Amino acid sequence: MASPEEMSKEKLDSECRKRNPTDSFILEFESRVFDVLSWFSLFGVVRRLIPKRALTYAFVDAWVIANLVASIVAIFLIGIAGPMAFLILLYGGFRVLETVIYQANVFIFDEYRAKRAGRDYRLRGYRRLVLLSMHNYIELVFWFAVAYRYFHTEFAYDGALRLHSKLGAIYFSLVTWATVGFGDIHPTTRVGAVLVISQIAIGVFMALVILTRFISHLPRPATQDPDELGA
Repeated sequence: MASPEEMSKEKLDSECRKRNPTDSFILEFESRVFDVLSWFSLFGVVRRLIPKRALTYAFVDAWVIANLVASIVAIFLIGIAGPMAFLILLYGGFRVLETVIYQANVFIFDEYRAKRAGRDYRLRGYRRLVLLSMHNYIELVFWFAVAYRYFHTEFAYDGALRLHSKLGAIYFSLVTWATVGFGDIHPTTRVGAVLVISQIAIGVFMALVILTRFISHLPRPATQDPDELGA
């Protein structure tokens, strides 16, 4: 038979579940917004077009790898003048948006939605998730390099490297991603400033997501300190 303290705790837990005191307007609102956005992403469109039996973990892995390869190839193709360059840039922009939406959903909202619906939430594997996130991270470096090659006239130069070159675009994308800022290349127009600001903001978010996942899944070493044994 449960003690009065245990009965009181169970009653309190039951009341908390009914009232949902941990819910907040901003959490529920943002969860719905990102859920809707995921349906308008490129992967969301593909997911609705292919049969459900084909939507496997292997398909998701292939999607991520294929888009990483596409971003690298785009570095070479973006130098081509005409509509093709604009289409490549447009696709890259959609991929950047899609990746941010995906990372936000997986990192913040998916588990919350599953618990709200009374479903069990399990990852396919945390190592896989970290690897996919790292692939996304590298892919976005190349997509921003593509954008810098396309908008190279929106920047000024104090060094030898230029954004219309493949090396210069990749170099500047990595420098901006790392928020180093050597100053040898800098934006001179609003378009260039928006590109740089967007990459820095997204880069900080992606770095925090990957580091948090990686650190949270590091094996905890054994300890001989008695004060830490029960921690």
